[in-house]
Amino acid sequence: MHPADMFILLSIGTAIGWGSAIYVNKDFRLMIAYIIGCPMAAGTAGYFTLVLYPEYGKVGMVAGALIGAILLRLIARYIIVRFMKKI
Repeated sequence: MHPADMFILLSIGTAIGWGSAIYVNKDFRLMIAYIIGCPMAAGTAGYFTLVLYPEYGKVGMVAGALIGAILLRLIARYIIVRFMKKI
């Protein structure tokens, strides 16, 4: 993995996280989960995609980062909205 690849992965996660956090109304926990969690998920998923499926190369890495960030966004919204609203 080239060192610049991590910047690509983090920028994908940041774009998804900030884009989702803009539309959150009055839920600070969900906004922080998007802003911090999506770049972490994109970096992790992109790296694991590159390690586990090296034949796909950089395209697989970017696709894995997109899928990882979007899945974390959906999971975070489900967990926080369903279970943590009562707290």
